[in-house]
Amino acid sequence: MTALAIDDREFELSGEVVREQARAWPRYWSRMLDVLIWNLPLAFLVAYFFPALASNEAFQGGGAGLFTMMLIPVGMVIDAAVLTAFGNTPGRALMGIRVETMWHARLDFGTALRRNFRVWFFGLAIGFPLIALITMSRNHARVSRGDQTAWDDVLSTRVYDIQCNPARVWMVALLFVGLNIGDRVLDAYERNQARTASQTIEYDETAGTVIAPPRVEADDPIAAELAEGAAQVKPKMLDQVTRVDRAEADGRTLTYFYSIIRRDASDDALRRFFEKTIRPNVCSQADTKRMLRDYGITYRYLYTMPNASEPLEFKVTWANC
Repeated sequence: MTALAIDDREFELSGEVVREQARAWPRYWSRMLDVLIWNLPLAFLVAYFFPALASNEAFQGGGAGLFTMMLIPVGMVIDAAVLTAFGNTPGRALMGIRVETMWHARLDFGTALRRNFRVWFFGLAIGFPLIALITMSRNHARVSRGDQTAWDDVLSTRVYDIQCNPARVWMVALLFVGLNIGDRVLDAYERNQARTASQTIEYDETAGTVIAPPRVEADDPIAAELAEGAAQVKPKMLDQVTRVDRAEADGRTLTYFYSIIRRDASDDALRRFFEKTIRPNVCSQADTKRMLRDYGITYRYLYTMPNASEPLEFKVTWANC
């Protein structure tokens, strides 16, 4: 029997290399970092290509965790592919640990995928925080006792300590926490920018000039969502005297064009009526309220009426809700 350096976490026994298994905390932090590494770009891609889904009311505020839960299975597929192709994942490589078969062979894609989905179900509890706390605590205790997790036992896989040390554990843990904080700060900043845009003063009374609204980039996914919604508005009679003609989107301003076939009141009376009925409705409905509050959307209404030199116009922003 020939012994190798203990720092290498391996030794030879009758010609066979035997490695020390990774401890619980290194496994936990490396897995959490990998989940975050896959989820962040996935969230960006979903927000870019499917803005209506990413900005759904159910995924805002406290519902952000639900959005993350939906992304984790996709991230697990990517994780399995990376593990199969490169023999390790970013989080584990930084930690100095590696997933292999119990015979020290690289996992094939099928095994890696089955292992990841078992981790997702039996370890992360599909993302439900309270249940995950219980399942992860139980598996932490098993690994700490030197036993195998349920998924490693069934699939004959192991997590081996290659070059792990306390400095690596702290580095990966702090990197995970830092990325999480950065993501939340960036999200808060974007929401604050949207609220600020919605509260921009439109008229400077002292200078007597109109202040132009902030410009929106052409590739703004929210503006694209508004344009898509505007294109779906077709001429339609809403009641006996009111017809919606069309809608137009200009950046983050959505304009609805209406025609009043018959008028029975003055312009001021009609304005008071429209603002009394439409503004509270726009400010209280879940979808439009979210667009006003979180994305700085301006809803603009133009009413063309008989015997009127110009359309009757008013706007709804988050500032005047």
